[in-house]
Amino acid sequence: MLDLLFLKKMTMKSILSLIPFALFLLSTTCSAQDTPTIVGGDRDEHNCIGSAGYQWSMLKKECIRIFEAGIRLDAVAPDLNKTVSAFAVFKSASENAQVEMFIPGVKDSILLKKAKKGNEVSWKNANYTLALKEGKYTLSDKYKKSLYQGPTSK
Repeated sequence: MLDLLFLKKMTMKSILSLIPFALFLLSTTCSAQDTPTIVGGDRDEHNCIGSAGYQWSMLKKECIRIFEAGIRLDAVAPDLNKTVSAFAVFKSASENAQVEMFIPGVKDSILLKKAKKGNEVSWKNANYTLALKEGKYTLSDKYKKSLYQGPTSK
């Protein structure tokens, strides 16, 4: 009964002024129902949660955070973005026959195999070389251009 009295007192102009607000409320309610947000719902094909910083490691066969498990290499080439880093991940400290590289702009990680030449230790594939010299890791491309460099420990 109260609602009817309220409506009778309202003018047509005041009722029409409420229509845009009612439509806005209706549209936001519908949008929220169409796309539910699920925390942790961004798991990839390996069940890694990307929004939590996890990526699949082919070498370790598990989801890792490269910034925790890897060694950070900063960009040294002038044409590279200096705000992003590459990461080298070793299977374990004693077992370093392979290294997995996570390189900005490269979709998947890359496995490099150990290649020892004299006292020089390096890991290679057809496109990249990670070399250990004078306490630093240097990642170079196939043209021997230094791309990223970093210390031997985190």
